[in-house]
Amino acid sequence: FDALTISDSLLGIRATDGGTATFTGLSLLSNQVGLEVDRGATPNIAGSDLHGNTLFAVHNLQPASVVIARGNWWGAASGPNDPVGNPGGAGDKVLGRGDDAAVTTRSFLDSISPGSSPSSPSSPSSAGSCPQSVGLRYSLCPLPCA
Repeated sequence: FDALTISDSLLGIRATDGGTATFTGLSLLSNQVGLEVDRGATPNIAGSDLHGNTLFAVHNLQPASVVIARGNWWGAASGPNDPVGNPGGAGDKVLGRGDDAAVTTRSFLDSISPGSSPSSPSSPSSAGSCPQSVGLRYSLCPLPCA
């Protein structure tokens, strides 16, 4: 999927039954759960805006399957609130049941310009600086961004 907005719903998107969908340019805003994953699905979500979701931006109900969720805006410069991978994140919460790799959010967008949409960021340089891409900053934890 590309460039889809879902807001103000109980559940934005549910990936299930071994699905391998790739999502880019999504806006999952102000839902109870933005993306729910179950029954062996392994979605990949990147370059998307996931914030304002009241329970979880991403909730993986089956941690044996890893959700790759990198290069997204989570509503805060510190990234998503990931109890294992980014416990200090002030953005929307992500959760995988019991497995520290159930949701991978290691790199995230740490800023977005008003009116911009997330896009796939470029890779950070070896010096640790964060290149600009369409009003976005890309952060690869734990490197500090200049």
